Amino acid sequence: MRSILDSEPWIKSENCPICTSENIGFLYSGDRYDMKLSTYICHECYFVFTNPYPSESLILDFYENEYWNLYFKSSQTKNKDLLEARQTRCEGYYNFINREVMLSGTVNQTCHLIDFGGGEGVFTKYLKESSKYKTYLFEPSVSERKLALDNNCADLVTFDERQLIKTLVGNQQSSDLTIVSCIHVLEHLTDFPKFFNFLDNVLKYNDLIYIDVPNLLAYQHVKEIHIAHKSHFSPNTLIQLFCNYGYECAAIEEYEPSYHPASIRAIFRKVNKKVTMSYTEHVKLSLIQDIFSKISETAEIWNSPISRIKRKLKTALTHFI
Repeated sequence: MRSILDSEPWIKSENCPICTSENIGFLYSGDRYDMKLSTYICHECYFVFTNPYPSESLILDFYENEYWNLYFKSSQTKNKDLLEARQTRCEGYYNFINREVMLSGTVNQTCHLIDFGGGEGVFTKYLKESSKYKTYLFEPSVSERKLALDNNCADLVTFDERQLIKTLVGNQQSSDLTIVSCIHVLEHLTDFPKFFNFLDNVLKYNDLIYIDVPNLLAYQHVKEIHIAHKSHFSPNTLIQLFCNYGYECAAIEEYEPSYHPASIRAIFRKVNKKVTMSYTEHVKLSLIQDIFSKISETAEIWNSPISRIKRKLKTALTHFI
């Protein structure tokens, strides 16, 4: 892990990535792996983010060479309870999305779903087996794409945007509905404009995007702060981000998925104009400060020598079970 800590460049933001305000400030130092990460907050919109953060090339190298050794690799999971939980979560994603499809009066249209960063294709495989959706898996990891291809997890598996667009256009009628799902991916991204440029290339007016992210307002432990998650969203900041890029919020809720962090899920509709925020809950600075005060208390125990030894022993034991 020293490789990413000692590498350059790490880039420090002088503006809020969402509202561009310069009124940002230090909030907390600490993280799951004791990498001394600094967390900042915008004092205008209360967006919380890691700052400084590795450059895009550095973080991509981290995901390619270190991420799977540091984090739990879901594709190797065989535990029955975890597999059932993944199935339950997929059902929840689909039901939340399909409810909006029916409310929008497009239930009789062909639906094309692009799972952005969908790993080995758990969700697209679920859709192939339980719905009439056309499925497209857009995934950067070569190993995850291979798993998806080997298991026939989507109608198209690719990380070539031109191939995706060509296939999508070739399969679509003008009245078809396109949906992008982005499930626990947005918090990893380093470049919001690049992401929204992708959406502009695959979504047309009135198309939908489903977003699922960890819920900052439910954070309770230092484990929720780590190098892979650059952004920490509340419902307010999630809506603000999408409003800035021409999307209106069709549905949003906080919920607790099985075997997953407490999360926020939302449906946004593309309207091609900057939208005024439609979420009314006001998040105060004091609330976020209280959350990180509790996180700081957990960090003292989590990063103690005895806790580290216990975690190493537990990890070692899992290899023999």
